Amino acid sequence: MEQEDISTLCYKLITQKERTLLLRKICKILDTSPNNCQTFWKYQHVPLILLDEIVRTYYTLNTQKFTSEECSRICTVLNIMQRILYCKDIRNSMFETHMPFYLYPFLNLSDNTQKYECLRIASLGVIGSLLQDDSEVAVNYLKNTELIPLTLRIMDIGSEVSKVVATHIFLKIINNKEGLEYACQTFERFVAISVILNSMVYQCISIPSIRLLKGVLECYIRLTFKGNVKVSLFSKKPEALMHTEIQKQIDSNPECKELFNRFMDIIASGK
Repeated sequence: MEQEDISTLCYKLITQKERTLLLRKICKILDTSPNNCQTFWKYQHVPLILLDEIVRTYYTLNTQKFTSEECSRICTVLNIMQRILYCKDIRNSMFETHMPFYLYPFLNLSDNTQKYECLRIASLGVIGSLLQDDSEVAVNYLKNTELIPLTLRIMDIGSEVSKVVATHIFLKIINNKEGLEYACQTFERFVAISVILNSMVYQCISIPSIRLLKGVLECYIRLTFKGNVKVSLFSKKPEALMHTEIQKQIDSNPECKELFNRFMDIIASGK
């Protein structure tokens, strides 16, 4: 019965003009029955329909015509993509077709109003789904695109939730050996990353966030796995982390304090 349901919905999706309700129904089925993912993705023209739904949003994205309803529709499409990416074959297929490229405009948004924030978080969710299982294939793919710089940008200018999600994604990338090599490949790139991490911590002075501080500390700790980074951070400790207000926040949370102490111990060993 489930198989017939998803096939029927796919047929309607490619034959009917109004897709909003169909997309919601499909998202719900995929959420409760992941075994339908392959059937959905392999149904004739479905990948093109998803791409069409994404691209048609570009025309209204930064205009008043981009309504909350329009945002809800495209977020449903992105949520569908997140669900089907649990299948490794589908992830590989998306890499081959370069479908993640089409998320650039959504990740490049600077407006922090609710509808754009929802769109940004849904797009980050797709990137996060590509990285599940700490896939080296995914990291190698992403490091050759603008998706990592865009993720770093969100870590700096996004609202708290999108910053937290983006930081989690960046940490997954650098937890992979290839991702760490990418982050520290040149001194200029490492400096750019350090500037963003430092900026994030400074922002926590006016808008405290233990979640963000933990994420930043975890990123710093992982970066110290590169010997030259450890030496650099010892000779010039991140200024923001040493700020009195930040120290108070760190001291108020045992887990955060443990991460900070671990970071300081690591860089001290690299002097």
